[in-house]
Amino acid sequence: MNYFKRFHLLFTILLSTIVLHTSAQEKGGIVQGKVIDSVSKKALEFITLAIKKDGQAIKTAVTAENGTFKFDKIVAGKYSLTAIAVGYNAKILSFEINADKPDFNAGQITLASQVNNLNEVSVSVTRPVIKQEIDRISYDIQADPESKVLTALDMMRKVPLLSLDADDNIKLKGSGNYKILINGKPSSMVARSPK
Repeated sequence: MNYFKRFHLLFTILLSTIVLHTSAQEKGGIVQGKVIDSVSKKALEFITLAIKKDGQAIKTAVTAENGTFKFDKIVAGKYSLTAIAVGYNAKILSFEINADKPDFNAGQITLASQVNNLNEVSVSVTRPVIKQEIDRISYDIQADPESKVLTALDMMRKVPLLSLDADDNIKLKGSGNYKILINGKPSSMVARSPK
């Protein structure tokens, strides 16, 4: 009888360990950090970050006003984190997520200003997801690798200064006074019901 109690206890502990380990893998890890200017040491906002696996971008994010960024639900594997912005040299960091290290803190990523040489022109394939202009902030759906699996509302949640409430009402800086343009033109479809 005592043998069966020990066996039952050992089996329960083993099963609990397997379940906890499996749920930890499904949850995924967190990748976070802050992007700053190499000279001024000031936080940089609207910097595009991409997590790549085998050269393919699998997730993208944009830094907040304080320069911070955060990715979640990153499954175990070897990755590279790329930070790019107009006027700055790209920075690439390699990291690994596994059971021992489920999270990666990139710390402060410093970006150096890009020196423009007139001798040659190089074209980069990776485009920033968010582009800040004088009178607008543009979100480039084609540059976002997650656009194929996210809904339009999920993509809008990634745009800085734009928020959605529980009823999926769109707010810009907390206000409902805004205009949505599609390909640079007002859309009557969105103007009637922006939900």
